[in-house]
Amino acid sequence: MEELLSFLSKIHDDFKKNLVAFNDILDRLPDDKKTVSVAQLDDIAFMMQDVSTAINQYKNIILKLEDKYFCDDENQFVLSFQNSIENFGIENNEKLSCTNFYKNSIKSQILKHKYSDILKNKTSKNEPNVSNKNTIILDNIDGVDLQNNYLELPVVKELENIPPAFYWYSGDKLHKSGIYTSLCKNFYVKVPFPNLLNPAKDFNSKSIKCKHETLNDCHSNKKKLASIYGGDVKECFYVHKKEKFNKVGSQYRCNVESFGNHKILDYDLKKVSNFDIKHLLLYSLSDDILAILWYQNRLKNNQKIVFTNLDTY
Repeated sequence: MEELLSFLSKIHDDFKKNLVAFNDILDRLPDDKKTVSVAQLDDIAFMMQDVSTAINQYKNIILKLEDKYFCDDENQFVLSFQNSIENFGIENNEKLSCTNFYKNSIKSQILKHKYSDILKNKTSKNEPNVSNKNTIILDNIDGVDLQNNYLELPVVKELENIPPAFYWYSGDKLHKSGIYTSLCKNFYVKVPFPNLLNPAKDFNSKSIKCKHETLNDCHSNKKKLASIYGGDVKECFYVHKKEKFNKVGSQYRCNVESFGNHKILDYDLKKVSNFDIKHLLLYSLSDDILAILWYQNRLKNNQKIVFTNLDTY
């Protein structure tokens, strides 16, 4: 094992030196390929193929080593060879528990690290270091009794290991691309960005759902009322099925009541203070906790939910 560690250390040092030299050479290459002879391009292409093959062989050996010592059916320490993981199993006609698990996982999902305590000082701070097996179950939040509606959360030992809340998801056959967050295991949400209205003027414009639900039912009802009481058929400013909601600003949420209006967003961003942001998060983050409590206690983490249309009725 000492021999293996020494060999990996040498590869690591050599790669770092070669990458610096490689980047320096690339910076000095001509941009116009017409200045390079066909024979030189043929030689470069041949060597690139050889180098690429050698790198892939290194990757495959390291993946075998990873699977042998660091993976089982439930835990994993996945190295950063994302593109080679899927190809490795196909090319070698193998089905590795660790790599197969990672291949089928959602990109934004937190990786599980079996050896996080041992490797935490070597782990990049850009990668989440959270174990789904290391969780805490709360029966109260800040002294508020949840009355048997328990809340289960993953635990981190260092503040820097908490991953970002939002991720860009490129989408799939069922879910549109956009900014997503995971509130807890199996509960995923596409983050909306609705327009925000002036509370003094347009508080009821597409911000409250209509009791008649569909636009046709609403129009029929207003037409009926117009025939009974006379006058024109009034327009409905509420939200009907398949229509999008607007948000309404208020001083309860933020001192800059218009913060979130698409037309003046750049202007308002310069006006909001730390206090405004804290007050805004007071409302939004505490509601996220309520959503998690609802999901974990009503659906028991057994049903996968992906909300992609929060702003649509």
